[in-house]
Amino acid sequence: MKPQSIELDMLIGAMIERTLKDGALAWECLKRLHGVLEKEFDLKHKLELKEGYGGADHRASADKQFRVLFAPVYERLNHCSV
Repeated sequence: MKPQSIELDMLIGAMIERTLKDGALAWECLKRLHGVLEKEFDLKHKLELKEGYGGADHRASADKQFRVLFAPVYERLNHCSV
């Protein structure tokens, strides 16, 4: 495997991991904003994620998806001599 493709695979992996972390942070901020809107402006609306996102097991699910997606990449990296 060429060094450029290894770098690209690592960059893609880092970007996906960062996106998952940023998404979790954004969801927490949105929940806080939702709470303020309900309390201060007496707004009543439902805040929910699509099925398969969020919940207590969101991070574990995201990590599992990440490992499944990038298992071939890491396998190739482990067998590559640089």
